[in-house]
Amino acid sequence: MLSSPPTPLRRLLLLGVALLTAILGVPAVASAAPTIGGFSARALGPNGDVTPQTYFQETLAPGATFHGELLVTSTSKRAQALKVYSVDGLTGNTTGTVYANESDPRTGASQWITPTKATLHMLKKSDRTIGFTVKVPDDATPGDHVGAIALESKKKPKVSKGQFGVNEIIRVAVAVSIHVTGNSSAALTVDNLTIKALAGTQIPSIGMQLRNTGQLLCRPALAVELSQNGTVLGSVNRQLDTILPGADIAYPLPWPKPLASGTYHAKVNLTGCGAPATTEADLVLKGNLAGSVARPGPNTLPDSGNGGVPIWAMVLGILVALVAGILIARRKPREKSPKQDDGAQPA
Repeated sequence: MLSSPPTPLRRLLLLGVALLTAILGVPAVASAAPTIGGFSARALGPNGDVTPQTYFQETLAPGATFHGELLVTSTSKRAQALKVYSVDGLTGNTTGTVYANESDPRTGASQWITPTKATLHMLKKSDRTIGFTVKVPDDATPGDHVGAIALESKKKPKVSKGQFGVNEIIRVAVAVSIHVTGNSSAALTVDNLTIKALAGTQIPSIGMQLRNTGQLLCRPALAVELSQNGTVLGSVNRQLDTILPGADIAYPLPWPKPLASGTYHAKVNLTGCGAPATTEADLVLKGNLAGSVARPGPNTLPDSGNGGVPIWAMVLGILVALVAGILIARRKPREKSPKQDDGAQPA
């Protein structure tokens, strides 16, 4: 069934919601997007069967070899060429696995992964398979190692226009997680607690240094308690994403309520990654932080240096526009006399 086109009132309401979302940082629900760049890749099973997985996970002994295959699908209406290369897995700033750039040094598991082709030529709207080999060194450290096979369009990158030029590179990465047999354990430490504003906002945050000193992937649970003068102000519990072995990241935890300047006591507990880790510290906040997730603060908008518009004025303007749209939409238009058009067919 075809949906009716949006009315002028609905258009105004949607525009207002979109602008409020952009200004206040309220999460918005987005519809599914088409394949970016016109291609995708997934892991094939041991018998070459298609699987829903977008990664490989293998347990291998030192010196062992593994052969795998990817299914690459092009949805583009044009033929295209893809670069194929291996990269290291890294831990993102807020946990979770990300992948190195092609130009980055290959120091980890990427050295073990060798694709069978350096370039893959795709016809329009086609499927192709490409193989790869994993060769684990004889002296490989027991535990988890993560790399990936990256497929990147060889088309010249687009450079976005504006004050700062950004190269737009279209790339898909298929993870290859290798567990090397032998004695290994999980261990995570937390230290270097800080209290300050999240960059570009007035939202308070409790910063901490997380170090995976073990040999296994970790997905720890985080519990942070903040108190002042012996009174507990609140606590935040959060399930973190993956932290790779050897990772050392500065993790910022947004605090849900504004904080006034003063001295606070922070206590951080980490569980789910070997032995529980705990650290405590007295933290000094210099200056009030009046922001929250819903209202990040005035410095989230760039100051033009020439009379920038305050956030409250922008929100007020949007609300006025919405009210005006409602009033206009409710007005009943005059009926016009139909014009006689000889030979015209009814729509």
